[in-house]
Amino acid sequence: MKRSSWPTTVALLIIFSLIGGCKKQAKEDYKYVSPAPSVVSSGPPPTDEEYLDFGRKLEEAIRNADQKAAEDLLRFNSLCERCISDLGISQQIQQEIKAGFVKGSGVLVKQLITQVQNGEILTSLGLRTIAGQQQLLIRISGDEGLAYWRFTLARYPDGTVAAEDIYLVHAGESISQVLRRLFIQILAGSRRDLFAKINKADQELVNSLPKIKTMVSDIDNNRHQEAYATYQQLSPSVKQNKLVLFHALRAGAQLEDEVYLQLLETYRKKYADDPSLDIILIDYYILKKNQEGLFQCIDRLEKSIGGDPFLYTLRGNAFLENKQLKEAKAAYEKAIELEPTLEDAYWQRIQVALEEGNHEDTLNFLQIIILELDIEITEASLRDEETYAKFVKSPQFAEFVKWLKERDAKK
Repeated sequence: MKRSSWPTTVALLIIFSLIGGCKKQAKEDYKYVSPAPSVVSSGPPPTDEEYLDFGRKLEEAIRNADQKAAEDLLRFNSLCERCISDLGISQQIQQEIKAGFVKGSGVLVKQLITQVQNGEILTSLGLRTIAGQQQLLIRISGDEGLAYWRFTLARYPDGTVAAEDIYLVHAGESISQVLRRLFIQILAGSRRDLFAKINKADQELVNSLPKIKTMVSDIDNNRHQEAYATYQQLSPSVKQNKLVLFHALRAGAQLEDEVYLQLLETYRKKYADDPSLDIILIDYYILKKNQEGLFQCIDRLEKSIGGDPFLYTLRGNAFLENKQLKEAKAAYEKAIELEPTLEDAYWQRIQVALEEGNHEDTLNFLQIIILELDIEITEASLRDEETYAKFVKSPQFAEFVKWLKERDAKK
């Protein structure tokens, strides 16, 4: 089945690229501080228009595979520097960590670009005010799932506006929080005196880092069964570590429903009060065929992010699964009304029309997709799709083919 909540993850991809940067001869003291210090700025805070412009530029950079432009907007190197600036570690260790971070953040941006090239869609949803703080909401959606990133921006000393931090809704915390929490574990793996001071669960996590790194690599290379097998080899405490379990869920989403559901159940029980829970549990309620629980989950998520038309498509999918075609139609049309470029909603609206045998609606929405979204649809592609079999035999399909040929002749 298509999963709903497993897109690119940021946190551990970066973290595990840092491990090699901490050499065993380190002898500096370490202190844990969270969150990362803010950007030191000499100018006014970013305006609403600058927030919106950032979203447009990020969409364009990722869509055009402009890695440098994306890295300039995301400023991950600055984030790393701020995360370690007050930890009381030497310049040597800071440079080692930053060197690993540069490599890891570059991989992350490249992976994000690749996913968009493979069909994922990065969409800026505009401004949100969260706990009195201005933020920009970004949605990443597609076959890999659904994620939301909430950007806090800052005006840097050179006057440019760029990312200060990113809150990952599917992780329930910001990138800087993840980084700073895990630095102590990474450094403890290099410092036996620190290692002795951390608790047993953290010690087990440090000892398990090589296996976890292998697990993440397997997931990123689509070796999901191997990744899950490695996860099963970890100790009980490490298996329930939030970010380790998060990656186990990434693997499980590509395996049998029973495996995935068991992992979701583990997350639900272990992190019952975690802010990431609602987006994680979307798939849980789908697999459980619990429409009421699913809708309550979506409602809470919608409220927490300040709304998103895409969530109407998730409601529509649940209605469609239950053959509630009237309700599904209304949900998809609401999504289209709120976000006229939301491709998923159009395709799902066509699925309703196909279920109803409403060939006029099917024709209408196929034409809208071509005209309004600039998406190519061919006669052959529809003939090859089993779900369009009845439509292909209808007069409306003949009308569609004629319309395509006349349109092509005018180009």
